[in-house]
Amino acid sequence: MFIDGLLWLGWIPPARTMASGILLLLAGLELLVLGTWMYMKSALGAGPRDALMVALARKTGRSVGLCRATVEVFVIIAGFLLGGQVGIGTVICAVGLGSLFNLNFHLLHFRAAELHQENMAETLQNLRDVKR
Repeated sequence: MFIDGLLWLGWIPPARTMASGILLLLAGLELLVLGTWMYMKSALGAGPRDALMVALARKTGRSVGLCRATVEVFVIIAGFLLGGQVGIGTVICAVGLGSLFNLNFHLLHFRAAELHQENMAETLQNLRDVKR
């Protein structure tokens, strides 16, 4: 509904060519990475793919971007094997997302693999402490 509203308002131009479509896709990926950085920086927990990306980076010593790209490629393969469609945008997302994570996290001096994410038990304890 949110995207429908933005399209209705005319805030997002329609992609009429392959080049404009890829440009909009890359802009959307950049927004995704920045949004991920903002919520991960709060240290209140990470989403499933982000948590897997961080866990793989910690265990392997590889960059979070490489780990994220690996996760995305495996998700694409699983989706394809289950009958999903894979197009150029899917491939750009899978491969490009990891590079954008590395670039943005480097520029923002954010070390996702070193950050402790709060777990549910810690969150509940912190909520109890606030009430006192």
